[in-house]
Amino acid sequence: MKRFSNLQLGIVSGIAIFILFGAYSALETFTSIPGVQFWFKAPSNFDECIEAKGLIKDNVCWFQKTSFIKQAAITHTEQPTAVYRDPEKRFSIEYDKTLFIPDSLAIPYPPTGEKLKAFNLVHSIHIRHCGLSGLPEHCTPTTENPRISLSVLLLSVSEAAKSFGSIGVPVEEKKFDSRTGYSLELGVEGEGITYNLLPLSPKQTLLVAYTTLDESILADYKNAPGFIPRFEQTKLVETIIKTLSVPAK
Repeated sequence: MKRFSNLQLGIVSGIAIFILFGAYSALETFTSIPGVQFWFKAPSNFDECIEAKGLIKDNVCWFQKTSFIKQAAITHTEQPTAVYRDPEKRFSIEYDKTLFIPDSLAIPYPPTGEKLKAFNLVHSIHIRHCGLSGLPEHCTPTTENPRISLSVLLLSVSEAAKSFGSIGVPVEEKKFDSRTGYSLELGVEGEGITYNLLPLSPKQTLLVAYTTLDESILADYKNAPGFIPRFEQTKLVETIIKTLSVPAK
């Protein structure tokens, strides 16, 4: 991950990363069994999950918060792919629902500081995360790895790129299959956010932002169960972008 020495970039990066990593992290729950909370862990195979008396749901091994549940594993035959359709019918994407949990928390837009409506896909691992400050009050029991956020900007893709450039962020042109857009990164100390800008129409841009963790710098994550390596984080996002569908005007 690039480290920016510019003070302005450092402040923008820190605020954005704190919001995306710290403020929105939460313990995942599985509520099919009333009154029982679970967190998840990803063993190397599901035989280990069954041996540990875990519960398999949506290809994830779930454990009770205080002790392992004594219940047989559950198998599912449903399709792993889900479709998200923008309420205003501007785009749709597909994603792996066995890997991600969706939410609709707003995301920060660094060039202006405003909050944007967003559709988010979150993959969490059960390892403590304390953000850039390291303060206990900023710690959460899980780490988002990654959080992918999609939001529509009412700007052309070139205008959106210029808005990031106006705060001194290096912006690079990038090809997304048949679409030409832009990409940029903000990051400090192994944690970062990548922003991809894709054209939807002459005056609409799809912002695809995702948090990143670099295990070569953040060694604690390297062998964490369920951790998605830095290279694979990007591949996951690219896979989702490839499913992007924009209705004909």
